[in-house]
Amino acid sequence: MNRTHLEGILSILFLITLMMPIATAPSPLSAPASSSNRPLGPDGAVPPPKLEADSSGTGSGESMVEDVLENGEFEEWRADNTPAVWDHEATGYVRINLSDTSDVHTGSYAASIAVNNTRQSSSYGYMYQYYDVTYPYLSQKQYLNYWWKANSLPLSLETTHYLYVEIRTSGPIYGVYYYLLYGDVSLSNGTYSVYYPLNSTTPYVWNHLTRNVTRDVEDWFGPIGSGYRVSSLYAYAHNPYAEPGVATELVIDDYSLVNGTGYVYSVNGNFETGTGSGWSRSENTDPAYFGPSTDSVEGSHSVNMTARSDTGSQSRATLDRYFTWGDEYPLQVEDVGRVRFWYKYDDNGIGDSMQRALLYSYAHNGSHSVEMYYYLGSVGDGSLPGNYSDSSYDVLYLKAPGYGQRNVWVYAEIDLGRALLESGAANHGLFHLYFSTTSSAITGARTQLLVDDFRFLHHHTVDPGFEQDWQSPSENPLTGWNEQYYPSVNRTDEAYEGKHAARIAASGSAGRLAYLYTHVRNGTGLMLSVYWLLSSTAAYGSNYHAYVRLSVEQGRDVYYVLASRSSVNSTFTNTSTTAYYTAFGFNQTGVWTHLFRNVTDDVFQVFGTNAYNITQVRLYVYGEAAQSTTVLFDNVLFTDIDPPAIGSVQRLTATPVYYEAVEVSAEVTDARPGVRNVTFWYSTGGAFTSVTGVNIAGNTYRAQFPAQPWNTVVRWYVRAEDGCGNWYIDDNNGAMYEYTVSDDIVPSVSITSPAGPMTVVGNVDVTATASDSGSGIARVDLLVDGGVVASDTSAPYAMTWNSRSHPNGTHTITCRAYDHQGLSADDSVDVNVQNDVAGPVISTVVINPSVPTYGDPVTVLVAVTDVTAVKNVSLFYRIDSGTWTEVLMSNSASLYRATIPGQPYDTDVDYFIVAYDTFDTPSLAGSESSPLTYSVTDGVAPVLAVAGPPTTQVQSGNVTFLIYASDAGSGLQSVQMLVNNTPAQSVTQTSLPIVWDTSSLVNGNYTVTFVARDNAGNTASVSFVYMVHNPVGLEAFSGMISDLVASYGFFIGAGTVLVLFVVGKVLMSRRAATAAAAASSPKAKK
Repeated sequence: MNRTHLEGILSILFLITLMMPIATAPSPLSAPASSSNRPLGPDGAVPPPKLEADSSGTGSGESMVEDVLENGEFEEWRADNTPAVWDHEATGYVRINLSDTSDVHTGSYAASIAVNNTRQSSSYGYMYQYYDVTYPYLSQKQYLNYWWKANSLPLSLETTHYLYVEIRTSGPIYGVYYYLLYGDVSLSNGTYSVYYPLNSTTPYVWNHLTRNVTRDVEDWFGPIGSGYRVSSLYAYAHNPYAEPGVATELVIDDYSLVNGTGYVYSVNGNFETGTGSGWSRSENTDPAYFGPSTDSVEGSHSVNMTARSDTGSQSRATLDRYFTWGDEYPLQVEDVGRVRFWYKYDDNGIGDSMQRALLYSYAHNGSHSVEMYYYLGSVGDGSLPGNYSDSSYDVLYLKAPGYGQRNVWVYAEIDLGRALLESGAANHGLFHLYFSTTSSAITGARTQLLVDDFRFLHHHTVDPGFEQDWQSPSENPLTGWNEQYYPSVNRTDEAYEGKHAARIAASGSAGRLAYLYTHVRNGTGLMLSVYWLLSSTAAYGSNYHAYVRLSVEQGRDVYYVLASRSSVNSTFTNTSTTAYYTAFGFNQTGVWTHLFRNVTDDVFQVFGTNAYNITQVRLYVYGEAAQSTTVLFDNVLFTDIDPPAIGSVQRLTATPVYYEAVEVSAEVTDARPGVRNVTFWYSTGGAFTSVTGVNIAGNTYRAQFPAQPWNTVVRWYVRAEDGCGNWYIDDNNGAMYEYTVSDDIVPSVSITSPAGPMTVVGNVDVTATASDSGSGIARVDLLVDGGVVASDTSAPYAMTWNSRSHPNGTHTITCRAYDHQGLSADDSVDVNVQNDVAGPVISTVVINPSVPTYGDPVTVLVAVTDVTAVKNVSLFYRIDSGTWTEVLMSNSASLYRATIPGQPYDTDVDYFIVAYDTFDTPSLAGSESSPLTYSVTDGVAPVLAVAGPPTTQVQSGNVTFLIYASDAGSGLQSVQMLVNNTPAQSVTQTSLPIVWDTSSLVNGNYTVTFVARDNAGNTASVSFVYMVHNPVGLEAFSGMISDLVASYGFFIGAGTVLVLFVVGKVLMSRRAATAAAAASSPKAKK
């Protein structure tokens, strides 16, 4: 691309701002709409998205402190059953016998080495001796003689057997290797080592090696100096890791190191002392198991490290994580450098103090180191070794959380930074972590350790502010970073914050950079924060540029361009694996500028929404020839803007009571960097007070609110904050969570009077005492035989009971105290009641009239007497099951009377009588539930009037009658017309015409009868006899004209016609008086 083209692109950039596309496909130098296209804050930072008020908020951009290790969940495993990324060791079978008599070359003794591998670890066994008394100088022609025999060889493996001869000089140390047995092993000579691949082992027979060591050294390293000497010799046997199979078994005898004059330097080379004197060896070990276990607390697997002593030798399995020497993770502040993990420890109780499992950490600062052994378990849970300290190192033995628990999963969190501070160590960096489980060298001993969900919490950029300065700049100017070309990459005291920043200066048409490897899980809300300053004092030329690069998985890179000239912008073109974004403050010089980017959006926009975890951060500056470009970097970190999530907010105390604390709980999660704190806030009406939640397990946090007085309304909510200061509040959608303090302890009560048992009459005074420490006494009820008769709401509690309200005999008086919660308690005494309780005597009740007719008042008469005196007598009546009406009866001597007003026909009247004596003892005639009763009757016939044509007039056609009927009592039921006693019509109206159609009748005499009937069955009737003659032909027409005149009272075109009517005599008929006898006295309710 030529310069003109580039300048055109820059012109477009100027028009559409620096944050808009420079090039196309797949995504240009632009920010996604949800990221830097938001309005910029005053410091150039992208402000967080606006969140709902009073529900959540973002922090101040703190560096995320979260798990920085890969595969701490142990869900990724290599083919050899070891967890990906982690280092490991599991001892194999190693046996070295320096006084073996089972097979010898000469004499009675030899030495033997037997090794067998495990699937995860190779096995080494070796024996050696030093020559530090009399030196075997090479100038004296040193000769090596060595006999060996291979009694067992796993030929399918790359088993090796070799001798190592160490040559010391006044300067370097040289190594000479004689490979007597090897497979496909790569042997490459070097400056300080030479290999002689002899491969001269024949199995099952004695093999002999003789070498002129002096010549072998001269052949590779050149002429020997006067001080060259053999310092030690080692005999090695090695099985590489694979599925365990056949062991390698070697027998060694008749070894010697002899000079040209015959002087023998080797000690006990024929092993005939029988004690192995003059020799040392590696430790004998039994196989340990290392691999996955499905017994886990997270995911599908955990790590199983089992050490066991099958043949009486020690066994060991370890899980290691090393960090780069000089780039250790700083452990200088609390909470940065915490480890969190789950473990399950078990042993079989056989063994000594070596039967144990632990977590080891090693931290140093170049001049001082601290080793910490956190014991997870040991046989007998005995005391730990004593701590050791001197000027250069400290060794600490500590018990991990849950120490001594067996065969249960234990959660442990250890703050290594705090532990270092408490030990007095400062500015140390963590270099090594490992878990180890060891069995004692006692046959049958076994120790097992399972580890799961291990996390090391630290900054992803190790030392974001470049403040770690215990190392000299020339050795390691930027802790955690890989640097090139010191001092072009160095620390500087010109910092945005704190003491130091990183300074990268480039010139000479070359780039300078610092980079670090990391493992940042991408996801929503991941932000990159970098403060940078492009120096205003440098002469930049036309070809400088600087950027921050993030490498993500699958070979993709995201560049944030801080500065550049147009001539290099052509390289900043997006591809399917590369995305470029211009930074806020692009090319701005002399001021600190803030790069604050939503990495999630930037990566997802260009590469899609796969995980794309961040694997490397690179700070890069390029300067022209003879020019210099300098950029300062500070606070290079990843942060997060997503607040924690709160769920399952619960009050665990089912019923809060005034005398105990209330436990509350919430499930709190945060995808990154994790929950920093959870606080539970409560108010009893005033300001809110906080209580810090305790993480009891997993995501569960609990707290206790202090006890409050009864009936206190407590309103509360939960607030969670993550490690970046983002926070979220669950306040029940603004309504707050709420509970009211209750009382579940019953009151105390005691009757002070009367004292039972005793005899009582009349009114009885009852007193009691009552108290309640919670909600207080609301009232005290007085009960007799379980029924409440009185109450008192204030002390002193005194009530009166009229004993005449209960029958004579023994009764239980109870005082029942209620507190304001509604709880109650009783105290009771028995008393004997002896009162005059006979009520008045009531004679038969009489009513007059005995059969009441509608409208008739009814007098009720009764005779009442009492041994003492009648106080009063009342009549109670009701109409048709309505409301009872009370009438005080008047009397003459013992005869009492009262009147019930007249009622309409068919009314049911219920009544009863209550008589009281002077002690208010009642007697009843009838009762409310079973009253006396009568019904109102009707014995009067209806009124009937009929107007019709005269009976002397012959009738034909339609004959009209005018009917009027009524009944004041039960009401008219119907009016029926009968012709010759045959029903013809029936109506229910009280006044209307009835038309009799005679046209179909045979001419002759007919008796027409009208019968009125009321609802009580009474009737009234009237009859007429008419002659009916209906003409035919012209006579019929003439008759029709006559009918019209008869109906309308006039003849059309003629004079008025007088129509005559007759009124019949009404015959009255009353219903049978069937109820007369029954109504002569009161009757029971129908």
